[in-house]
Parts: sequence; C-alpha cells; structure tokens
Amino acid sequence: ELKAIPDSTIKVYKKHDESSPVIIIRMEVMMKGINRAKFAAQFLDIDARKEWDSKLKTVKKVEDLSDHSDVIYFVINTPFPLDNRDFLQFRYYVGNKTHPEECKKFGLPESDLEYFILCNTSIERDDYPKQKGTVRA
Repeated sequence: ELKAIPDSTIKVYKKHDESSPVIIIRMEVMMKGINRAKFAAQFLDIDARKEWDSKLKTVKKVEDLSDHSDVIYFVINTPFPLDNRDFLQFRYYVGNKTHPEECKKFGLPESDLEYFILCNTSIERDDYPKQKGTVRA
C-alpha cells in the first residue's frame, strides 16, 4: 500500500537543448522523518532493489569504481508489445554527511539538513553490448 509522506515536497526540473537528443532531468525530494541512509540503501543496494522493484528482470553490479560510484546493468520488463529495456549506468552517489569533501568539490550546498545526491548516466562498454530483444535505454 502506498502512503503519502506528510510534509514532503517534490520538485522536478527538465533541461533540453534542441540540438541534442539528451534530456537532463533533476529531481529534488524533501521528506521529513525519513532516514536518509535507509532511503539511499533502497536505491543503491541491488538485493534491496530486487525486493521493491517489480519491473526489474535482471540487475548486476558490473564494477565498483569507488566507495561512492559504480557501474550497474539492469533489464526492466515492459508490457506487450514493447521490448524490454536494458540499462548500463554509471552511478555517482554522495551524502553531505558521509562525503562532505565531494559535495564541496562539486559546489553542492552546505547544510545542517542531511541530504543525498544520486546521479545516473547511461554509458557504453564493449563488455556489455545491447542484448537481443531489448532496447538500450
């Protein structure tokens, strides 16, 4: 059962340059009373994701790059007649309390409130070609 989180705020930003097929999306979610570490773990922990993401067909951590970045591969089920989507993504994640030096390096705001940044971008690697019967997203 989905429940609304009291006192939560969501902002979504979109940037698109007409000369490029890339659309940049940024989302900010402010949730009072939610433990940032537990929330982040639901997105970062592959085993946890298998528990809550019902569209997930396959997920694999391809490579750990640091304590706050990695590469993952996953496939999501899509409804007929669409082909499933496969993703190969570089993920970069930092929290202002766990990685303050990274936050400062990228000009992220200093705050007494704890926050978490997760950036995903699609990448290509020879060892993970697009799978037959899927669309690379």
